[in-house]
Amino acid sequence: MLLARSSPRQIAAVVMRATAAPRQHNATARRFAASSPPPSSFATAPPAPVIVRKSGFVRGSILGFLLGLTLAGTATYGYLIDATQTSTHSLLASVEDLQKSTTAVQGYVKKIDALQAELERLRKAAVAREEVDKVRREVARAVDDVNVAQLNLKTEVWELAQELKALKSNA
Repeated sequence: MLLARSSPRQIAAVVMRATAAPRQHNATARRFAASSPPPSSFATAPPAPVIVRKSGFVRGSILGFLLGLTLAGTATYGYLIDATQTSTHSLLASVEDLQKSTTAVQGYVKKIDALQAELERLRKAAVAREEVDKVRREVARAVDDVNVAQLNLKTEVWELAQELKALKSNA
């Protein structure tokens, strides 16, 4: 647990300290035995032969390899967890942005649908060009008929005025 929170530099420092410390326990015991002579009142027994154990480099190498492998694996695992969290947060932000964009597009689609329905309603209610031309021709005929009727009335009024003059000149 402690290694998962440690940085790779801290882990490397621990490994360096653990592998750099030499084992001196056999030499220290030998120096202590040689430096203090036994008191003369005690019988001295011949010193026990010191057995120097050769610590095998194979055992130390395997132990060091396993320790290094464990520390490197732990550091890599921590790095991967951080990278995964970073990419997950980035993906989540992208999904949220996409959701906002989708909501905005849905709003635009609703507005476009409403405008299309309004346009259809206006097209049905609007007068077609042919209908306008038909009404224009009818109005033109009516105006022509009124002009003809006005001219006929003027002609009749003029004729009545002429008849009236003729009657006055005869009377």
